[in-house]
Amino acid sequence: MTETLTFKQIENEVRRLAAENPDFVYESYHGSCFYNPTERAGKQYGACIFGQAFTNLGTPVPDGIDEDYIGSVLPNMGIETTLDQYEWAGTVQYQQDQGCAWALAVALADDERR
Repeated sequence: MTETLTFKQIENEVRRLAAENPDFVYESYHGSCFYNPTERAGKQYGACIFGQAFTNLGTPVPDGIDEDYIGSVLPNMGIETTLDQYEWAGTVQYQQDQGCAWALAVALADDERR
């Protein structure tokens, strides 16, 4: 049986990825991201920051929910969140999908927590 990830583990990995790749800008497909590498309209899209975090932690997002909003993915994967954590994750994902570099997406989410 696989142990369920905690939100803190995911947040820490997202922060690590953003620190390691601060200027990386995720190329979204019509404003949405993919948690797993995906091909659309003949073009390959990589995994978003949360997709990479889940995979790095040994729990890739399963097919069927791999194009859902992070606020839906977390509970579907059994990850409990507070409202603050839910909103932080949503802000990171939204900012990433709008073309913000990863470090900026995390910083903007952190600013909303204050």
